Amino acid sequence: MNRILRLTTAFLILTLIVTVIPANPVILIILNELLFEKDGSWKMEIKNSSFTDNLDGWYLKSKTDSASFKDGFRHSAPGYFAFSDDSLKKPLVVDPLGDSIGLFSPQGWRDAIMFGPAKSCAISAPRYGQSICNSGNGWYLDNSPTLGAQNDATNATGITRFLIHDSLEHPIRSAWIQYDFSSMWPIYYYTDSNGIASLSTLAARMSFQINATGYTSQWIRSAVYPESTITVPVTLAFAPQAVQSFVMTDPGSFAINNPFPNPFNPTVTVEYTLRRSGLVEIQVYDAAGKLISEIFSGRQSEGKNVARWEAAAYPSGVYLIRVRTTDEMAMKKCLLLK
Repeated sequence: MNRILRLTTAFLILTLIVTVIPANPVILIILNELLFEKDGSWKMEIKNSSFTDNLDGWYLKSKTDSASFKDGFRHSAPGYFAFSDDSLKKPLVVDPLGDSIGLFSPQGWRDAIMFGPAKSCAISAPRYGQSICNSGNGWYLDNSPTLGAQNDATNATGITRFLIHDSLEHPIRSAWIQYDFSSMWPIYYYTDSNGIASLSTLAARMSFQINATGYTSQWIRSAVYPESTITVPVTLAFAPQAVQSFVMTDPGSFAINNPFPNPFNPTVTVEYTLRRSGLVEIQVYDAAGKLISEIFSGRQSEGKNVARWEAAAYPSGVYLIRVRTTDEMAMKKCLLLK
């Protein structure tokens, strides 16, 4: 009987705790949008909740200033509401070129937004008439402010155009660009035959990883404004070790023979077999993976082919000759001794 009583009491206490404690007791309010007008004034939007119908004691703090909300300032209806200096006890100085604005309650910090040129900022500084919006997963810029209503993506997307090439300025086709690393299913874009890939995204600061078979990966961080296009050139370095894991569809019909003579001085010959006619690139890399010469680039017939590299202008050392078609690739080492 006592055991049943104790279990019943524990259940009632647990039920009371779950009922009384909110699901997120720390972040009760969200800064949802920020707009700078041409006259230098600003407006900000709050996403209201049942915990924020009274903002007595709450205040905003920028890098150089702070200001409290007026006593009795409240917004009883749930939703989104905008405010400005008129809602504060004194004007708040905010730098439109870059600032950090924190929102505080009497209990402490509640939310913040950082914008401007610094890498640590969540978003670039907005242009006049352009607002900073909260998507729930991050900040973006919008050419159509929605103060007083839920944010949307209208007039808020920009295009990032990547130009992917190697160290000799040759385009790298089929390179892939990954972004949205917060998602379980990241998004990929691929370059065309000219090494170009264009991404349309919310206008924000984002990180991208650039990958290509046989090349070292590279991380790029860029920012695009809404309804605009930026071009980002990227140079990838060849990675000799990456080729070792390259899988050919049918090794018996695509092959590169050992270069001869090997060691050589100053000319080396390489024979290779193509599965079918098509575009071929034959390139030479040094031991560090830097592209130093292109032997051939163009169309060749299927079957056996021969190429020669004249290395009189290069120092002694180990070099890698790579033969690449549209969908196959192989490489061999050779040693130049002078």
